Amino acid sequence: MTISDYAENTGRCTRTIRRWIKSGLLPAHRVPLGLDISAFRYDIAGEDISLAAHIHARQMRKLGGMSPG
Repeated sequence: MTISDYAENTGRCTRTIRRWIKSGLLPAHRVPLGLDISAFRYDIAGEDISLAAHIHARQMRKLGGMSPG
């Protein structure tokens, strides 16, 4: 599943999904696009859709000061 598909299925924007991937909160695999080594896309597993709600809840707790770290 691509970032846009994941964003559409979870109701989040693609920018948020990219930020979660880069920070390591959301597991994703880099898939090369042809021979250019700098061109790639992220592939997210379909079963990771439920992670969006957990990540969002964890971030809201951090912002509210209810969770250390």
